[in-house]
Amino acid sequence: MRQHRVGKKGIARSVEAMQDPMKPCRVELRLPWSAAAGAVALAFVFGGCSPAEPPGSAKSPAGLLAEAARLERAGRPRGAAELLEKGLGDTGAPGALEVNGKIAEYYLASGSSQAALRFCEKALSANSRNPDALWIKGEARRRLVELDGAREALSEALRLAPGHPRASLSLARLKFRADDPVDSLPLFEAYFSSPEKSRDDEMAQTARLEYGRALRAAGRHQAAADQLAVALEREPTRSECYSELAAALYRLKHRKEAKLIEGIYRVLSQGGFEEYGVAKMRLQGREAQALAQQASNLQRQRRFLDAFHSHRNALAANETDARIPGLYARYCLAFRRTEEGLKVISDAMAAGCRPLSGLLWERGRLELGRGGWQASAAAFRSTIGALDSENAPGERLGPERGQANRFSAQLGLARCLLELGQRAPALEAIAAARELAPAAWEPSYWRGRSLLVAGEPAAALEAFTEAGRLCEAGGGERSADLAVYTAVADWRSGRGAAALEVIVAQLKKAPGRLELYAELTDPAVRDAARQAWAGKRLKEMKANQGRIDRLEAELQGRPLEASAAIYAELASAYSRFREPGAYDYLFLASDLDPANVIVLKNLLNIMSRPQDVFFRLRLLRRLLAAEAGSEAALYGMADIFLKLHVRLDEARKLVQSGLDSHPDSSRLRTLQTQLAAQGAGASSPGKERP
Repeated sequence: MRQHRVGKKGIARSVEAMQDPMKPCRVELRLPWSAAAGAVALAFVFGGCSPAEPPGSAKSPAGLLAEAARLERAGRPRGAAELLEKGLGDTGAPGALEVNGKIAEYYLASGSSQAALRFCEKALSANSRNPDALWIKGEARRRLVELDGAREALSEALRLAPGHPRASLSLARLKFRADDPVDSLPLFEAYFSSPEKSRDDEMAQTARLEYGRALRAAGRHQAAADQLAVALEREPTRSECYSELAAALYRLKHRKEAKLIEGIYRVLSQGGFEEYGVAKMRLQGREAQALAQQASNLQRQRRFLDAFHSHRNALAANETDARIPGLYARYCLAFRRTEEGLKVISDAMAAGCRPLSGLLWERGRLELGRGGWQASAAAFRSTIGALDSENAPGERLGPERGQANRFSAQLGLARCLLELGQRAPALEAIAAARELAPAAWEPSYWRGRSLLVAGEPAAALEAFTEAGRLCEAGGGERSADLAVYTAVADWRSGRGAAALEVIVAQLKKAPGRLELYAELTDPAVRDAARQAWAGKRLKEMKANQGRIDRLEAELQGRPLEASAAIYAELASAYSRFREPGAYDYLFLASDLDPANVIVLKNLLNIMSRPQDVFFRLRLLRRLLAAEAGSEAALYGMADIFLKLHVRLDEARKLVQSGLDSHPDSSRLRTLQTQLAAQGAGASSPGKERP
């Protein structure tokens, strides 16, 4: 079990490392009918509410509609559809357009095209000329590959309501996929030129990619590149956009820029950043799983506040699947919201979520993360006990279904017992782990740690050496923990002063490893300068650990929305320990307080790698909103557009705006000259700023 420690507490690793076995997914669609319109229709159809059921009550027609709208906003459109269908019945009354129409919309949003079509026909029986209903009919038939019927319904919707955003997009998709990319372009442009409030954000992202592909198919490669760059500013890890953008830039003979985009793609793809559709999951009615995976997508986009909301919506939709609260518990651990994570696990256990072992494992991790060794040991013991009773004949479980891993549970137990000074039972747990995985290196590593605690460095060195051999035999690389503790055992055995250099090097990389300073302050070092350095650093790092402990204590029980300042300070404290995930806290702090210029500038200083370019765009746009006329933001965005050779018209406008406010800016003047040398540009109609 790999642990990242900072003293006795460790920041959980990059959020991207904590994905569940389910692939990430994407959500699309919002609904055109308003809740208010539906309430009016309901009042008409049902003749008001009974005295026992006031208009706002959950069981009244208006109350049911409001609850359905809430479910849809929480990412549960199928639940909204089923609620209305069950609560309001199959009404065909003359005023039922909005009632059946909303049920149709919700089913369409959940991926249930057949159900959407059924209720849509009922809505159209009340009013055959309603463009929203015709759009639903056309979109449902398009998804069912009934192309002639889809084209007819969508064309009629646009005849009745020229420029209808969703109808325009659906017909654009139909035409593009029917090998008619040129005819699809005006329809895509109509969709993106419509008011933002009339478009769904998630749908727009997929549409933006398709629009870019249509522009490429029509030979408009610069316009395609511009659109794809807009999409990447919103979703900086969407693989399809990188491949399409690189292809467009190659066709434009911008090889340098294309190779840069390809390089970003290669770096990001190593972390498995592919995005997957959610249609199948929604069609199966698995809304909670879809929302949890949407949260995983958002985590990769470093939209951490949105990820919190998606996790919470997934919890609300979940009934029995232990994976959903387990994923949220890990997310809480990553952002040091330990008490919230423990409550999530307790509530899930009380609700009967299964498998139980997975929940107990997450409880153990949470307790371990805050140094609660006794409680963590108890949770890992319970995990092992639960595993003994879960694998009934014919029961299909495993990590992919949320079950805990017995090997990891034994090692987690061993770790806690060693911290508690219970060496004998710790060795029993290590031996049990060895039996489960004889070729694994971790049991030898933890046996070495136990021998160091027992004052047997020579035997510990043998154990660490064995762990290294097993690690290499398995094709893995030695972890930093294994390397440094091998050096500690080597040093304590008196077999090599060179081992001290390994310890010093590790402390320079991870200065929060408080336990390692003891090796350098030992009198045997006989290096006064090194002892003094270690003593000073240990004092500084202990103070920093105290600062972290205080801040993390303040987080417990505090509403997330009121925690921006704490996360900003936590980021500063963990950066002193050179923890690579510290900037995740800065992103969350910025999400919580978008106008905090200091946080934004700190993030911009950190996000300086080539693969961070589209993250930087998002941050720079936020900086411009927080600091109107910011020369740094205007220059930064325009410079990125120039370097990538995209959105050049927008770059020119940004530079001119900057020069209007900062006429003496030499770098803006230089950028203006460089942009002028690129010609007039070829940006596409309908281009928007995200």
